[in-house]
Amino acid sequence: RDKKSGDWVRCNDPIEGTEITVSKLKEGHEYEFRVMAENANGVSEPLLTDKPILVKNPFTEPGQPGTPTCVSRDRNHIEIKWTPPRNDGGNPVKGYIIERREKGGKRKEWSKINRGDLHKVSKLVFLILLEAHRKTSRKKLVYKTH
Repeated sequence: RDKKSGDWVRCNDPIEGTEITVSKLKEGHEYEFRVMAENANGVSEPLLTDKPILVKNPFTEPGQPGTPTCVSRDRNHIEIKWTPPRNDGGNPVKGYIIERREKGGKRKEWSKINRGDLHKVSKLVFLILLEAHRKTSRKKLVYKTH
């Protein structure tokens, strides 16, 4: 039964096994289940689940990756590196979105470095477009939902 409505709803016709997949449940709702055995003599008393079960997607967004650090640099490029997140949210990380902004600049918005495909590894080299400006970088993760 849906804890919000309080109504018991039959999920299936009698089955022979001791397992069933119940569909058409609403995400974010809690459900209680009860099971009864049936034979030629009748139906048993129901046995209920110990506690309500919350319906939710088993996958979440990944945790943050490690802090980006500068591996090497010269006047034409900066190479940054980071560690993958400890928690992938239940799905492998597909790649990374890399962004940068000018430190101390008037604009506080972040600009994407990789505009097309996701960056697949935890290392990146990018060219410095304006030599005299210091850049700071951050990254965001993208994950698979299936």
